[in-house]
Parts: sequence; C-alpha cells; structure tokens
Amino acid sequence: MEQIRFLAVNSLVWLAWFQSSSQRSTSTATSLSIPGFCPESRDTDLFQIEQLIVNPTPPLVEENLDIYIYGTFLSDISDHPVWNWYARENSTDNPGRSGTVPFCGIMETIEQPDVNREKECPPEKGFALISLHYYIPWFVGEGNFTVKFDAMTKEGERIYCLDGEFEMKYPEGKSV
Repeated sequence: MEQIRFLAVNSLVWLAWFQSSSQRSTSTATSLSIPGFCPESRDTDLFQIEQLIVNPTPPLVEENLDIYIYGTFLSDISDHPVWNWYARENSTDNPGRSGTVPFCGIMETIEQPDVNREKECPPEKGFALISLHYYIPWFVGEGNFTVKFDAMTKEGERIYCLDGEFEMKYPEGKSV
C-alpha cells in the first residue's frame, strides 16, 4: 500500500508539469502575482517551494479551489507549527481579519514519498506535496481581496509565506 502511495505522489508531480491552460502555476524561476511569495525571508524558508498551482485562478465564488504546493523541506519541522493568516476585502474600510491555527490542522495533506514514514505532519526533511482544497461559499461574495499565509515553527522560524491580491468573482453566468 505504501508503494502505491509513493507512486501516486510521484505521479502527481509529473502531472503538474502537464497542467491545463486553465490552471495558473509558478516556479522559483518565474513570479506569479496571485498568489506570490512573501519578500520577507524567501531564501531562509524551511520549505523551499518549487511549484505552486492554484486552480482556478483567480478563485471563483461558489466553486472549489484547489491549491498544490510542491517543494522541499530543508529540515524536519518541530511539533506544533502554526499557520498565521490574514484576509481583507479591499473595497471597504474594514482592517481585515486575521488568526492563527495549527499548521497540521489546516494542511489537508502533506505527502512525502518515504515508504517508512509513519505520519503526515509535522513534515520531515525532504520533498513534499501539500494539498489544500476549499469551497468558496456564496456569502464571501465578489470583491478585491488581499491575503497572506505565513507558516511558522513554534520556535519562530518561517516554514513558508505566500501573499497575494486578487479579484474574486462569480463564475460566468452566475450572480448573487
């Protein structure tokens, strides 16, 4: 069973390179404005992101949002890492919302191709695929949004940081 999982993870990596034109991705060689890498500590991040796939880009209201992050953990991550988030709808005077949640609770799956690996989180040194899948409900509504997702160890080291600004709309033919 573990060998099948190993093959599946490696297959997903190759499939990412042959993604459809409706998907948006980035690598360390290019820059993607939405989302993008935070400028604070890219070179010292513990998770070096090699490719980021967000589908659809931009996100659509009342649709699923799939995010795949491929990269390499430079070292084992200690227990109890956190994921700091910030979101703001830019057309209002509202300062936005923010919070902190357990990293291992928000990451849907962290797959690492080690057949001897017994747990998914916290991640260990080596290649990994992080998958996040969300549904954007109708009450989020259309708007121009700014977001930031900053993953940190309990010791304060940055795992990775992503930020972006995007226009969220209903899919063509749908509205409020």
